[in-house]
Amino acid sequence: MEEIGEMIGKGFGIWRRNINLCIPFLLNFFVSMLVLISFIIVIFLVAMPSIDANSTLFQNSQDPQDVQAVQELITQVIGALGSLGWQTVLAATFLFLGMIVVLSLVEAFFLAGAIGMARQALEKGRADTGAMWSAGRRHFLNMFLYTILAGLITMAGLVFLLPGIVQISGAVQAEPAALGILIAGFLMFILYAIVLTLA
Repeated sequence: MEEIGEMIGKGFGIWRRNINLCIPFLLNFFVSMLVLISFIIVIFLVAMPSIDANSTLFQNSQDPQDVQAVQELITQVIGALGSLGWQTVLAATFLFLGMIVVLSLVEAFFLAGAIGMARQALEKGRADTGAMWSAGRRHFLNMFLYTILAGLITMAGLVFLLPGIVQISGAVQAEPAALGILIAGFLMFILYAIVLTLA
């Protein structure tokens, strides 16, 4: 049985000979950012017609870093989003859920591809991007379902935070006892997440 030091050394040696193992993670980052930026642009275009283009923000603000001007812009954007009809809000909700699904699929594809490349590197000493595309196509659905299940299990741990949140939201000022309950719940949530990771 190999010792931990030997395993780490062997793993580092394999990674050093296969720098391209980082490609799936880089592609996942750039594709996810592209999807996220596209979603933000769509939301901005939906809200933009409701913002008064002739407001004092654009007429009187000479300093683009003026805090008051930025706050006014944020207020206008929030007000514009609040004045949208329920059809638009419903469409935005479905769009947001669709974005989450797309991001999860992208992450699952490239994560499965990274595992495929790592397996090839262990077996043959060298990994190529062909293994990434092949493993990604074959296993992305299983990885996607695993990601959803792991996310739901992790979200279940948020129940540890509920007592502290209820205590703080019910008080005008945050009391030390309520803060203590919230901190204890947060620590229990971290412990819960660590146990899930090791399981």
